[in-house]
Formats: sequence, structure tokens, C-alpha cells
Amino acid sequence: MLRFGFTSLQLDGANSDAGQAMALGGLTNGVSNLELTAAYAGIANGGSYYKPKLYSKIVDNEGNVILDNTVEEPTQVISEQNAWLLIDCMKDVVTGAGGTSSAAKISNMTTAGKSGTTSENRDVWFVGMSPYYTAGIWVGYDNNGYKHELSSKAGETSFHKKLWSKVMSRIHQNLENKDFDKPSGIVQVTICTKSGKLAIPGVCDSDGRSGIVINEYFADGTQPTETCDKHVLANICADTGLLATTMCPNQIVQSKVLLPAMQDGVAEAVTLDTAYGISSNLAAATCTVHTGGVYLPSIYEQSGAAAGAVTPTDPNAASAANPDAAAADPAAGDGTAGSAAGQ
Repeated sequence: MLRFGFTSLQLDGANSDAGQAMALGGLTNGVSNLELTAAYAGIANGGSYYKPKLYSKIVDNEGNVILDNTVEEPTQVISEQNAWLLIDCMKDVVTGAGGTSSAAKISNMTTAGKSGTTSENRDVWFVGMSPYYTAGIWVGYDNNGYKHELSSKAGETSFHKKLWSKVMSRIHQNLENKDFDKPSGIVQVTICTKSGKLAIPGVCDSDGRSGIVINEYFADGTQPTETCDKHVLANICADTGLLATTMCPNQIVQSKVLLPAMQDGVAEAVTLDTAYGISSNLAAATCTVHTGGVYLPSIYEQSGAAAGAVTPTDPNAASAANPDAAAADPAAGDGTAGSAAGQ
């Protein structure tokens, strides 16, 4: 941030900005619109930062140069590849599905940017860019001690984006629409959004949801090389929707997400993955209908696919070789004969 020209950072003392909040813009003294916009311009310029200037040249009435501010060597703050990747992400903010700043779109022009809101809606920001220009807008109160919350219902937290768009659309009139130049060293790979690793065809894209597999850009050398370890193919009991045992007569193979194990005594959280996943508590995730009244390990557990899965030690427990063994002995147990990882 120092190389991007921020002069308001507090780097020592009790209120030091050197912490996690800095990544979210949590600065003790804030930042000026000029410095923030100049930093974004550095991203738009392929990672090259130019110190902002209010004039380029001053001449007297005879044409003699009094002050010349035209020549300046830029500072390469981040790589061209990382700058392009940031811009690609910020395009989604304006034009992507679910983007929060569609109101800032420049008419007939490629637009990227990022909005910001401070605590209690006291300030709102938007800094955006086109392949031609970068501009920033701030709305708030000079005295941040004045507690006034900008009303989202009244449009006070979004009108600045519309204003930004109006100004920038006028500036870009008669300019040809073009995209940001993509540097060399950018590669695109197909990844699974659940693991961040390379997607497995027919597995990651088959867990019943759309958008799980996407094409993503990376700086060459940083792209994932390992395949997804969060999706697995498992035998599912068609009657219960749970992991099938060898006793289940109707089985189907489905792609499932491995849900993370919880700490002892902590209940599993219900997330967007729950309905499409396999619980880390394999006993709870295994069919309880086709068991003969005892705990039977699922085929998934018996195959060793579950990390750390333990084969039941009860000599009367069912096995793949003799699935009816446990059912033949009513004293085989009460469901506690076997154990599995995550229980």
C-alpha cells in the first residue's frame, strides 16, 4: 500500500494499521479519494503506479516553461498478470451475475470497479475504471463523528454509483469500446469451486448443482495442478438417499461433497453443501433401513475411501464377504460395533 502511494497509514503504536482489517480498508486515518483513485489507476495501468498530479506544465506569457510535471517514471507495484486478474475480478462487480455495482456500468464501455461501505453506512465509495480512465467517488460526512447512517431504502447508499456512471458515460462518448489488454503469462483452467483444484469431469459437475465447475484465469505457474479432493463418487441407497450398505437392494452411484469434520461435541452446521454432501459422521450418513437392526458400514466406508475409516471389530458385524453375518445374530450389537472417522 505504501508503494501504491498511501500516505495516511499508521504503522506503529496501539492503532497500527498493520493488521487483518487493512485488507478490508479498515484504516485508522482512512484514505483520501485522490490516493485511493490513484492506486486503482495503477491497477488499470498494468500494475504501474503514477503519482497523481494536478497540472502537467506551466508556462509564462512568452511560452517559457516555468514548471514541468510531464515526465515521471512509474513504479511497478504489482505484476501485469496480477493487475489483469484484479481487473477481471472487478468486472464481475459491475457486470457479473450477482454483482453489487451494476448501476455503475459505463454506457457501451468495458467497466470494472469496486464499491465500499464503512461501518453504519456513514460513508460509501466506488472506484472504477475503463481501458481509458479511472475515477473515484466518495459520499459521506467530513466529520466522521457525526453519526448519520446513510439510508439504503432512500437510495443514499447507491446513488453515488449512478452519479459515477453518468459522469463516466459522458466522458467516454465517442470512444471505441475495447477490453483491457491481457498480458502474456495468463492461463485458463477448469476448476471445482468446492476445492479450488482441477475439476474431475463427470464428478465435480455432477453433484446436482450448476456453477460448481468454472473456467478461471491464473498467472501461469500459480494454477492448481492437483485434482479435486472434495467430490467423491459413492453408492447411495435409492430408498433412503443415504450411503448404501451391502444390504441395500437398490443402489445408485452419485457424486457427493465431503463435508468437513466438526470438533467433538459440535453439531454439524447446515450449509449450502449439506443436501449434496456426505457427513463426516459416516454412521449417521449410512442407510439405517437395510441393516438388520445393527450398524453396517457403508460400501463407501468399507472401500477405504473415507480418510481414517476404521473397519468394525465386532466379529459378528457384516462384511463385504458375508453381508448377512450380523443379521444372523440378534446379539450382534446395538449399533456401536463399528467406528468411523469423524464420529
